[in-house]
Formats: sequence, structure tokens, C-alpha cells
Amino acid sequence: SALVFHAYWGLCRDISSDGVLQDIAAKAGLDVKQFMAYIATAEAKKAISDNTDELIQRGGYGSPTFFVNRLHMYFGNDRLLLLERRIMLETGATHAQVGSGRFVSCLEPPLSNL
Repeated sequence: SALVFHAYWGLCRDISSDGVLQDIAAKAGLDVKQFMAYIATAEAKKAISDNTDELIQRGGYGSPTFFVNRLHMYFGNDRLLLLERRIMLETGATHAQVGSGRFVSCLEPPLSNL
């Protein structure tokens, strides 16, 4: 997902384009043909539909939306630093390099409740 977010919000690439999705899948180390075949299946489309329905039921309305401990909702790529801070609070992280996504936590396992 980090590669998709970066492609869309960081590089302004059209993530609905097959070519862009193939590039992302390759960078993620996925089998590109298998990935492209899977995202065209009814199973994949149902998973997206189910996720969208759940988001709406929980009060969300767009992407990216993140929930921490099913309670705290963060919407928008401009809220990622707030999301990072919430994860630090929830996990007992003692410090992190801002924006790195790397936390030093005193809890074991640190992300078990998220």
C-alpha cells in the first residue's frame, strides 16, 4: 500500500491505469501477471466493495482512511503525521523519526492491538 500511496499522492500517477498498477506490482516484488489477473476477479472486486461498505458504516467517506484500534479515524494523506502520533500513543512508543513509520516501543509485540 505504501507504493500505491506514493505513486498517487507523491508522484501524481493514475493508479487506475493498468501500466501504473503493473509498475507498482513489479516494485512490490509481486508476480505482475498473477496480480493483474487477480484484481480482475469477482473475489477482488467483492473485497473492495466490502471494504467500501465497512468504511461508510464506520463514518468514513474517502481514501486514504485509517482506523487505529477501531476507534480513531484519520482521513486524508495530510493526516498521516497525526496517524503516526496516534500509533505511538497506542503502542507506547517512546520515540520515532517523524514520517519514517518506524517506532521504538516498550511493548511486546508493539502493534498487536491495532
